[in-house]
Amino acid sequence: MIWASGPDGRRVWFSEGWTRFTGRAVDDELGDGWTAGVHPDDVAACREAFAAALATRSRYEATYRLRRADGRYRRVFDRGEARVDDSGEFLGYVGSCVDVSEAQELHERGIAYLAALQDGFFVTEGGVVTEVNQRLADILRTPLDALLGARPPYPWWPLDDPVELARIEAANE
Repeated sequence: MIWASGPDGRRVWFSEGWTRFTGRAVDDELGDGWTAGVHPDDVAACREAFAAALATRSRYEATYRLRRADGRYRRVFDRGEARVDDSGEFLGYVGSCVDVSEAQELHERGIAYLAALQDGFFVTEGGVVTEVNQRLADILRTPLDALLGARPPYPWWPLDDPVELARIEAANE
């Protein structure tokens, strides 16, 4: 999705990709009309970021939610670069938006996964437990100090006890 603004920062052009994404006519998007598709909670920050870039004619970057043609909001990364003519006169910006919703969702899932791993974790060096958190000690009902320095087979691997393995898995849910 590509856009262009004039020297005053108001949008003067949108690509077909933009209008396909938003489902709105170009005439509705021109000027500041495009902000009608920005999530109400993001409009102020989006405008402030653009105003700051415009004031210094520097790169504009913002991430905000933009309403798609189906009415759902998608997170987009928007970047604009200042345009100048051969004499150096500022002409406005040319920019592009990329839908980053899926990348954001993957990132959030990864963070949640890491948080879940950190419920009970240990670190080994050369097979010896060098770090362990209190949560794992609680799950195993074993003092933290008793876990540090442990070597394989680790005391918490119930290799032949399915009931104990199920208890540990349930504690981590």
